[in-house]
Amino acid sequence: MISLRSMSGKANKIRISIVVCVYNRQEQITFCVKSLLEQTSDDFEVIVIDDASRDRTGQVLKKLEHPKLKILTNEANHGPAYSRNRSIKEAKGEYILFVDSDCVADRHWASQIIRPFEQDPSMMIVSGKTLDAPSTTYWEMVNEGINFIAYHHGYVTQAHTCNMAVRKSFLDQNPFDEALTLPFSEDLDLSIRCLKQQFKIFYTSSAKVTHFHRSTFTSTVISNFRCGIYNTLTKFKHHRFPYLNYGTYLLFFVVFFTLLGLNFMAGLSLVLYLGLIGMLALRVDDKSIIKLILGYPGRALAATADCVGNMVGIGVYLWRL
Repeated sequence: MISLRSMSGKANKIRISIVVCVYNRQEQITFCVKSLLEQTSDDFEVIVIDDASRDRTGQVLKKLEHPKLKILTNEANHGPAYSRNRSIKEAKGEYILFVDSDCVADRHWASQIIRPFEQDPSMMIVSGKTLDAPSTTYWEMVNEGINFIAYHHGYVTQAHTCNMAVRKSFLDQNPFDEALTLPFSEDLDLSIRCLKQQFKIFYTSSAKVTHFHRSTFTSTVISNFRCGIYNTLTKFKHHRFPYLNYGTYLLFFVVFFTLLGLNFMAGLSLVLYLGLIGMLALRVDDKSIIKLILGYPGRALAATADCVGNMVGIGVYLWRL
């Protein structure tokens, strides 16, 4: 069950509904909500759904009264897919915008992220540019830009809910899959369903949010490992090839050739694997050779955790058959 608190305001037509799912973010949620309420558009509403937080998030939200703000509260923790679907049902806008609770949006974010929809009626999802807050630790530097989608405007194959807009008409017919239990998997799942229906996903670098995630060695390894698992299972669910990322194939050959005693082939595969990581790191740190060199060992570890997660995902998929 969910309770609703709404502040009534002017009867302006609402085109944009901004949805924020929050769980245990008492320190960050105020900054996030305030940045959304300060958007330059005037035809929007902000819906914040508290997924049964155990800290003071609920108390903090009660103090954020505003005519454009609605607060939903889950009595039990249901996860982001359930929370987003419930928020969509309450939303009045033509476009549903998603942002994470530890992000701060640029003042023009809402107006910029819906602009591409006017170009193409077959465009159902638009993704924006997610900037990382200045790093204070080594592992925060490692994770800067690690989940980039693109650098320039154009069509892409995936969007992330930390900075994403979707036509409500599409979400009404394609709600988030609440059966997905792995974190983040609803992002990729919705993107694949969009493309399978011959619709399009667009990336715009003009719609910016800043992500204030705090990374550690443990969170980096666990996050990438779990990401590798969900990527594999979601792709197998939709029969999406390639099921694994290219690094996983190379890492598999390293292990395979080593077991066969083919050391030269194993070494060649390892060099190609490390080179691939270097190419990806270069795309992230193309303007800072120092950050590229310093961050490479951490990114190699993160990539390996992701690849191992890919392999575990295969095992889970085969075990379920």
